[in-house]
Amino acid sequence: MSIIDGAVKKPEDVFAAMKDYDSLLERTLDRANPTPMQLEVIKLIKDGFSLADIFDITQEQRDSLFAQACKMMHVGDIKRARAFLIALLEIEPRDWRVVYVLGGTFQAEGKYAAAAKIYLYFISRDATNPEGYLRLGECFLAAREYENAKAMFAGAHVQAEQGYGGPQTAAYAWRKIEEVDALVAEQKRTATN
Repeated sequence: MSIIDGAVKKPEDVFAAMKDYDSLLERTLDRANPTPMQLEVIKLIKDGFSLADIFDITQEQRDSLFAQACKMMHVGDIKRARAFLIALLEIEPRDWRVVYVLGGTFQAEGKYAAAAKIYLYFISRDATNPEGYLRLGECFLAAREYENAKAMFAGAHVQAEQGYGGPQTAAYAWRKIEEVDALVAEQKRTATN
């Protein structure tokens, strides 16, 4: 059993969920009696526009909210940081830095399964960023899933070595691999005694 159990395993699951969502949305709209403006916003969202696009919410404005969320994280106000981050994702769902920090809010609270799934999503959008692999590896390590943790740290190390992260990232990934190896060796020694 893994902390990522329950994550989407095949594309068909995503398409089935999207079909269910569309059906639910249509039923909700039938009952809600939306205004013409609301219908136009819904149409634009279905056409791929974000709320930031629709309402001209600038990158500068979103950056300011993101900075506030990060400050809240640094002072330990995790719940408010998460609320800001979720609001930012509702405004612009393609802002991957927000997804990454949102994962950090769950990781900071020790909710490793939730954090891991968010980091998986982050990695699916930016597979060259070693930070996603590192954070996912940390979640696996905390859950004592050593094989998965080592694989993620190795992935981070490879990405860093290929120029997608600095030398500090590669060194940190290597230290975490060694830490996992030491934990596995200790586990084997304990099991044989």
